[in-house]
Amino acid sequence: MSFGLLDGLRSLALPPEAMPTRRALVGGGTRSALWGDLLASVLGIELEVHAGNEAGAALGAARRGWLAAGGAPAEVCRAGGEPARVHRPEAGLAGVLPERYARFRSLYEALAPQFRAGEVS
Repeated sequence: MSFGLLDGLRSLALPPEAMPTRRALVGGGTRSALWGDLLASVLGIELEVHAGNEAGAALGAARRGWLAAGGAPAEVCRAGGEPARVHRPEAGLAGVLPERYARFRSLYEALAPQFRAGEVS
């Protein structure tokens, strides 16, 4: 899951100076400190957890609807205040994660033909 999210971040093809350094972690996974620590390490960014973030995905969908209905961005997209906790990349994982990510990419590429759209086995 973490490597899939890393693929998503890399797909943005942002220059290094535009890469995020801190983002909010939302959804039910925010209840797991282990998940937050691992994801922060894989992504190489700090992840904030705010009170009530387990409902963040639903709130995000509601905010997009509010914006589509004409809500003012400054009102709809307010910051969440001070985080309850922050997950930071663990330096000790820096030597292990690139090798594991390379293995993930290799397996993904090898298996991709098995999941072509429209084909049924």
